[in-house]
Amino acid sequence: MASKKTKKPKSKTNGAASKGDGQLHEDIRALLATGGVLHTKPYGRELPTPITAEEAADLSNELAETVRERKIAEGDRREAMTEFRERITGIKEHQERLADSVRDHTRLEAVECIEVLLPSNEVDVRRLDTGASVEVRAASKEDLQQALPGVDEDDDDDEGAEAPGP
Repeated sequence: MASKKTKKPKSKTNGAASKGDGQLHEDIRALLATGGVLHTKPYGRELPTPITAEEAADLSNELAETVRERKIAEGDRREAMTEFRERITGIKEHQERLADSVRDHTRLEAVECIEVLLPSNEVDVRRLDTGASVEVRAASKEDLQQALPGVDEDDDDDEGAEAPGP
């Protein structure tokens, strides 16, 4: 019965060529001759198999390509996650502003303001349209640096310009 030629089974591997021709090796035949019994039909299984230097070089190139592909994919993932977080953060902030508007019956809009340095070393921020105080805060070191009379703070980049005549 052992000499009966069996049909080559379909490989259960990932598509790699199967090794062997489906015939029983003489070592297996020796096991059967000493009382062993075939337990299964031949089937495919992935096992370590020696390869040539050329095959190793091909696999090395394939490995290098997969390393590059993985780095690109991981970079794409990081970029997508950053975009996702930014998008979610923007939506959350917008929701909070809408909720505040609904709760307070107000809306945040850009309004022109002016800052007034008070003798108490505080800065009073006031709306130009209504004159209402928006905030009073402690003056910073920069706030306390007083500009010279007649000197415009925005003229700092005009170095070398002629001084106005008398």
